[in-house]
Amino acid sequence: MSVTVVVDLPAQPDKAQEIQSFISGIVPGTRTFDGFADITMHRAQDDPNQILLVERWASRAHHEKYLAWRTDRGDLATIVGMLDGPPAIRYFDDLEL
Repeated sequence: MSVTVVVDLPAQPDKAQEIQSFISGIVPGTRTFDGFADITMHRAQDDPNQILLVERWASRAHHEKYLAWRTDRGDLATIVGMLDGPPAIRYFDDLEL
């Protein structure tokens, strides 16, 4: 069963565009990672410094392995350096409607 991952990124004032550009630049590597299915990026209408990533992965383990890879490369530290607080990562299972 796939998993939806929601990542809240509270950008420092005037860093939201820089975060968006950085993430856009590394997404090609994300798309080739084992277990990846989809990613979209969003900016809050009421707070332009709030960036949200919505990702689909084959499993939580696939995403956690991906995060470890991004951490080892230093990409996660780059993003965290532009944040006004810690990122929040949440995992969701699909439910029947």
